[in-house]
Amino acid sequence: MLSLFTISFSNFIPSTFKLKEKRQELANKLLAIFNQDVFSSQLSNKISVIWSGCLTAAAGHCTTRRTTCTAVITLSHKVS
Repeated sequence: MLSLFTISFSNFIPSTFKLKEKRQELANKLLAIFNQDVFSSQLSNKISVIWSGCLTAAAGHCTTRRTTCTAVITLSHKVS
């Protein structure tokens, strides 16, 4: 009878790895949507999205380099 009530809670507790993976996937999808719908696919493919725990006062920032035509969008894990 005890086995009928045994529930594996591992399915309900998301792992940190899965959250990070999903967060990155969603950020990349959002970047692709903005590139297509807002910028008419004119953004460079050399744009990367990274996450930082150091940003606490802002949601994120973007750093660009004209010489290499690259950009890095840094997003905060949490804004306090």
